Amino acid sequence: PETRNSIPDWLVKVMRKENRYDPKLIIKRKQLFQIDLNTTQSCLSMHLSLRVVLVDPKSHKHDVDLRKWKGNRDGVWKYVFNNGWNKVIATKIFEVNHVIEIWSFRDGSGKLCFALSSPTKSDESSSRPSSSRHNVA
Repeated sequence: PETRNSIPDWLVKVMRKENRYDPKLIIKRKQLFQIDLNTTQSCLSMHLSLRVVLVDPKSHKHDVDLRKWKGNRDGVWKYVFNNGWNKVIATKIFEVNHVIEIWSFRDGSGKLCFALSSPTKSDESSSRPSSSRHNVA
């Protein structure tokens, strides 16, 4: 059984290549909705604003803003990636109803970075991507 401390093989490779450290799984299951892939909305909704690096499953780096927004309908605060998010969805990796993991880690200078896992379908019994995993020591 995989633990919450096991990280995907592709993320280990990115971190080793770029001297990054301290990975943390911050969202285990984030289902993608139409609003997340809508270029007019231009954001990945997650329940602050920081300029961060976002690494996609193909190891491409994107500069995006991480912001805290208050929802219009429910009044609930959430975190979103924007100002760069459209470049991420332009890669055509993600589709509505996919489920992803969102990881955080630090680069060699201590800058906060995030990584998105390869997507899986939301109706699969296993929500974990099938890639190899490494345990965090």
